[in-house]
Amino acid sequence: MSFTQTLESSKFLKPSQVDRLVAILSSAYKEAIMEKKSFTTIRDYFIILTLIQTGIRRAELSAIKIEDINLNSNQLTIVNGKGGKLRVIDITPDTRNLIDKFLELKVSLLNEPIDPESYLFMTTHFRSYNPNSVYKRVKHWFKKAGIPDHLATHSLRHTHCSTLLEAGLPVHKVMEQMGHSSIKTTMVYTHVTRSGIPDIKFYNC
Repeated sequence: MSFTQTLESSKFLKPSQVDRLVAILSSAYKEAIMEKKSFTTIRDYFIILTLIQTGIRRAELSAIKIEDINLNSNQLTIVNGKGGKLRVIDITPDTRNLIDKFLELKVSLLNEPIDPESYLFMTTHFRSYNPNSVYKRVKHWFKKAGIPDHLATHSLRHTHCSTLLEAGLPVHKVMEQMGHSSIKTTMVYTHVTRSGIPDIKFYNC
């Protein structure tokens, strides 16, 4: 089976699966906010929505520090890209608002530091989430949403990349945004056809 065929058959989340995942997360998040408990659920909500809206790798997400976020220019610096490469990605206004809201909650509810050297996403012990922890939390919510077991964190990345191309973003720009080392990797997604791909903004959060 070719890489393209593999992507077509098993690597993407269907729109209905993303809808269900976001709905379940949103409901749990709102309940946690109202009751001011289950801080893990609150973090999970922002972690998974950030993955959905940016398509970054779990290792890249784990390494984000406050100083890597520029809400004025709607950009995010990825310092732990594949192969140790650094890149700057654009984020949508929705993602900017998402991160801004989480920064607010880090102070008002989670009692977490937001100094430049602090990590954006922390454990209850104020340590950064490691990639395996991110994977486990994503799988936890995938299971709750009834998403097949073979889909995991990287499926969100595949889905996001294809969505960018479907929205008409130039291939070279998608390559830069996703951090692909070769344009050939990005070009694979141009051959993948999926109906009903979610809107480029994914969701207002």
